[in-house]
Amino acid sequence: MTGLCSVKKAYMSKSKIEWTEETWNPLIGCDKVSAGCKNCYAIKTAWIRMHNPKMAERYAGVVEKTAAGQLNWTGKVNMINEAFLKPVNQKKPTIYFVNSMSDLFHESVPFEFINAVFMVMSDADHHIYQILTKRPERMVEFFEWKKQEFGIIWQPKPNVWLGVSVEDQKSADNRIPLLLQVPCSIRFLSCEPILGPIEIYKLLAYGEWALNIDVHQTQKLHWVIAGGESGARATPMHPDWVRSLRDQCASAGVAFFFKQWGEYAPYRTKAAYSENRPLMFLEQNGEVSWWAGDDDTTINYSTNYTGNGQPMDKVGKKAAGRLLDGKLYDEYPKLRPNPITGN
Repeated sequence: MTGLCSVKKAYMSKSKIEWTEETWNPLIGCDKVSAGCKNCYAIKTAWIRMHNPKMAERYAGVVEKTAAGQLNWTGKVNMINEAFLKPVNQKKPTIYFVNSMSDLFHESVPFEFINAVFMVMSDADHHIYQILTKRPERMVEFFEWKKQEFGIIWQPKPNVWLGVSVEDQKSADNRIPLLLQVPCSIRFLSCEPILGPIEIYKLLAYGEWALNIDVHQTQKLHWVIAGGESGARATPMHPDWVRSLRDQCASAGVAFFFKQWGEYAPYRTKAAYSENRPLMFLEQNGEVSWWAGDDDTTINYSTNYTGNGQPMDKVGKKAAGRLLDGKLYDEYPKLRPNPITGN
């Protein structure tokens, strides 16, 4: 059974992603599969790098500009063979997020290529590898392929963490049961962006037993990352949605990591309401109400708004910060020993 701990970074992180240290991208390119992909941050990054002569070959053809002038994935995925040895050449133990610019289990990626990635992670086992997918059905198929190909029930080493992205109840119901079918030491969720309330306590606490699956050993979840969306077109996150996930994790003894509020943060006081701009009120069901004040007065929501929504302020990711009810949540699942801290 894994415990909870706060992992201190072994050295200065090279990634801006709060829950990892570096990214490793043997694949580049993707396409959208659900609501959580709507404002994918990686598309803009890929578009910029496509036009950088030093990176153009790796990113060639993965992003296009639509007739409406919007950027989108083309569905093309480039396999970057020369990136394979990055973890092998890095001697200092590192937490790697695998494929921040793609999905390892994308439909166009051959199982042989995926298997080669796992072989690298097995050989360079002084690192931790965090793999996220929105395609858990193909992850299950890959493990079945391994069984058929090699005649064994295979499990990655404990340094390989497997997870699924979950943005709402529908994606949780569809993806988590598939993740629980995969044999591994650490299973995790990335609930970012959170687009609505998510109830997962039974799966956190009881795993496959909650699904009435006949197994010899309970398969459970070990870590939940949660956060709101950033960027110009970001969807706001109701504070109660992330509080609920935090409380569910605490009740189940599961590590919880709060990554960010994102573009929007809750109003801290009524006095913080800004003048001469509309206010957003976010309801529990995700609906948004906008209320504008007088030209020269601070908005008073008690006279302008009669609902029960949470007032939200568009302040940007940096200003919104990472504190949830005044506390920083930086929990990680604990390995014995942890290859980063040695504890």
